[in-house]
Amino acid sequence: MPDATDQEIENALGCASAVEEIAVYDVGQGAANGLISGKEVVCYFDFGGGAAPNTFTFPTKLANFCQCNSPPIILSHWDHDHWSSEGRDTRVHTQTWIVPRQVSNNVKRAPHHSSLIKAIQAAGGSILVWPSGTEHQTNRSA
Repeated sequence: MPDATDQEIENALGCASAVEEIAVYDVGQGAANGLISGKEVVCYFDFGGGAAPNTFTFPTKLANFCQCNSPPIILSHWDHDHWSSEGRDTRVHTQTWIVPRQVSNNVKRAPHHSSLIKAIQAAGGSILVWPSGTEHQTNRSA
């Protein structure tokens, strides 16, 4: 997959320009955080939870995630416990995922990473690979 352009990243994150709160979800062993504006999630930073041998750590009381306005998902890295809740709430397959480049030098993508990518593409979602050489993104419209 080619790198996204800075403009594609900026467009995807436009709805997250006025973050008022950050929600840290109890997802067991893993990570899922919501950036909140107007009492709705406008972006997720990781969308994980207990995975593989740690599946039991995912709380039974968390029934679903807010998908108001189909917020984009930023993936900090490709460890399964940072995106495994996509299997619990497959609506996120239609959303925009901003991801780091997975393949570099001798590091190869695992089969379950390819399954996630295919599920997103099949559902009409999009995957933006963070641009090489771009260390951070600044909201230029603020």
